[in-house]
Amino acid sequence: MDASASRRVAAVAAHVRAPSLGANERANALRAYLETGPRALLDAPTRDDDDDDARRPWIDVSQRRIDDFAACTMDHQHIHRADAPGGAIAHGFLTLALLTAATRDATTADAAWASREINSGIDRCRFIAPVRAGSRIRVRRLAATSVTPLVGADGAPVGARVVYRAELERRDDASAPAETCLIASWVVRRYA
Repeated sequence: MDASASRRVAAVAAHVRAPSLGANERANALRAYLETGPRALLDAPTRDDDDDDARRPWIDVSQRRIDDFAACTMDHQHIHRADAPGGAIAHGFLTLALLTAATRDATTADAAWASREINSGIDRCRFIAPVRAGSRIRVRRLAATSVTPLVGADGAPVGARVVYRAELERRDDASAPAETCLIASWVVRRYA
């Protein structure tokens, strides 16, 4: 892909936010980030009832959300409908799509130097347990497993390719313990 195509893709696909640092500060922060290597951002709480952790908000997986996703993806399989025997089960890809929302605060704080970031894909994903309509999900663990520099034409670092190991957990009701429902190796590209 040529440089102009890369810029167009980055402009369209990026989650753009106002940079909090100047260009030189971002460059210095990027170099420091690349030197520190992988890190754990979030880990499981010590108690199952730790619902107040602001870095790990619960996301409701309502029947309406499942229906909206089914309409968007044209996947109206019977197990996703409200009248399914045993209750509706969310699409696995809906659960995967909520990974960005579930991890937003942690990944944004991890790279304050970045002016934009692009979800670059999933290297591997396992759906461990079904997510039923009415359940809630949140990130259980999030850790950078590799950080690779992205370099410009002059060989200087312009960003980082970060691979995260992400785990989502679900809880069907407040009295039930949380259970892992998804494990993914998630790739994010960040640019200074």
